[in-house]
Amino acid sequence: MARICHVLSQTHLTGAEVCAARLAAEQMQAGHHCLLVSDAIHVTTEAVVETLPVHRARGAQRRRSIAQLCELCQREGIDILHSHSRAAAHLANAVARRLQLPHLAQIHGRQGVHWHSRFKPHPYGRALSAMCCNVRRHLIADLAIAPGRIRVIPNPIDPPSACEPALPPSTLRRIVWIGRLTGPKGEIARRLAYTIAPGLSDCELIIVGGPERPAEWGAPPSSVRMVGQQADIAPWLACADLVIGGGRVCFEAALAGKPVLALGEANAPGLLNADTINAALASNGGDVAPPDGIDWDQVDTDLAVTAPAAFTGSQLSAFAPAAVAAATERGYDHARIAAATAGLREIPALLYHRVLPTAPSDSRFNVYVTSEQMRAHLSLLRARGCTFVTAADLLRGTPLRRPVWLTFDDGYRDNYEHLLPLLQEFNAKATVFALGDRSIDHNAWDAANGEPAAPLMSGEQLRACHDSGHIEIASHGMGHRKLCQLDDQALEHELAASKASLENLIGAAVPAFAYPWGEYQQRERDAVQAAGYALGIGTVNGPLHPADDPYRIRRITMFPRDHGTSFAKKASGWYLRLCRARGKDGPFQ
Repeated sequence: MARICHVLSQTHLTGAEVCAARLAAEQMQAGHHCLLVSDAIHVTTEAVVETLPVHRARGAQRRRSIAQLCELCQREGIDILHSHSRAAAHLANAVARRLQLPHLAQIHGRQGVHWHSRFKPHPYGRALSAMCCNVRRHLIADLAIAPGRIRVIPNPIDPPSACEPALPPSTLRRIVWIGRLTGPKGEIARRLAYTIAPGLSDCELIIVGGPERPAEWGAPPSSVRMVGQQADIAPWLACADLVIGGGRVCFEAALAGKPVLALGEANAPGLLNADTINAALASNGGDVAPPDGIDWDQVDTDLAVTAPAAFTGSQLSAFAPAAVAAATERGYDHARIAAATAGLREIPALLYHRVLPTAPSDSRFNVYVTSEQMRAHLSLLRARGCTFVTAADLLRGTPLRRPVWLTFDDGYRDNYEHLLPLLQEFNAKATVFALGDRSIDHNAWDAANGEPAAPLMSGEQLRACHDSGHIEIASHGMGHRKLCQLDDQALEHELAASKASLENLIGAAVPAFAYPWGEYQQRERDAVQAAGYALGIGTVNGPLHPADDPYRIRRITMFPRDHGTSFAKKASGWYLRLCRARGKDGPFQ
């Protein structure tokens, strides 16, 4: 079980604190240990709480805060840092470097942008999560953060529990707006109350929010009821015929089964339905979007719909705390990969297929090396002091020294017969990417194109490889199909079914997926992430550093001609940079 330190910079209650506390509760329920560190904590939590200056820690105070957080992490045995603001990320990133810990930076909204933002180093590290798609786009466009470093993880929201309405039934249509009465949302509340509500017939507008109604607003119109800030909004949701709000309010009301008009600080996605849900999710209910402004004419049109339906689509399941915790765990995997590879510019991930006692005379694609050649490769790597790693080693988060990753695609029987004994002899490790469809017993995909048929490992042989401790089993799909040619449903099945099949076979997690033929685009990359894999492995495209996108890891193909100098160059740790300099990048879109 993990020991997690959530770092915040709270001087007053915000959504970031609510999110961190709810996520910590879900993580503790799963058996993890959680520590919350902040200037102040305003919510009730069972996590260990420590107060520490974070919000405006500068100069000597920042150095003291870093030292104190290091001491806390060592005392509590922390093995993952999770920051929830820019100030918290500054602190957590410094501690992560000092203690060699993984760090996930969670971004809850737009960040300050200056003329130097795209050039000045940011404090977030190589693993980030954004609360919605528009935050992710902002980080890419305005802070020049690599897209593959950022995953979208929404804030956890519990469906409101059933409760008595705050008000008795009424013949009037009740429209409830929930938010704060300061800043941009305060201006929205003011316009709704003083400009729009008086023109609505047979309606009562209820404004739920604080801190207090500003004096300059004056007395509200007779059709408006202002009830101030409420500790529990569930009773007010219960008495609503329509809820207006952005951010968390928008989706909490939808989870309560109420019709919702998504209206946030930046724009108004509109009445929540199948046509508007994606825009609402991308903008966090209209709170995070380019400053297009709110189309108030459209808001008037939406309010004129007297009985809008509640939205109950499956998209709302993404807010379930258990789903958010599972997605966050994949984010921690990304942070562990970044920690394991810190200080490295690239990792030589070498791609093999077959290992044969002698060179065949009829191989069309030359997807083999000989046993003698494999022995020479292992001998050279051992002499160089390389560390043989697998996906599991990357996911431990422990810094690696001179790593090399040996990978073998397809799961040929000769991997069991000839590779495994060599790995045992050299005390080395490798990853074999095998098929989930155990009825496929030979390389039909290559045999159809002139390559001699070659047998694949049986289930018993795959289990023996796994049990040896020298070979990690990972997925190569169900049937070695070209993913780009599959529809969405078939793609999802290819990824999920192969993972489940292999995990059932070996009785252990399957953390990685290798794209058949190395062919994939953005859709396939995203599907591998959605299927629950921690890594996606390609061939000739992707960033140089695995933490810059763990689902586009590059590999270097080994051929029978790769002896001596040729092999030494490919396994050097700088070969990928050479390939990029020569323009050897595959297409990706």
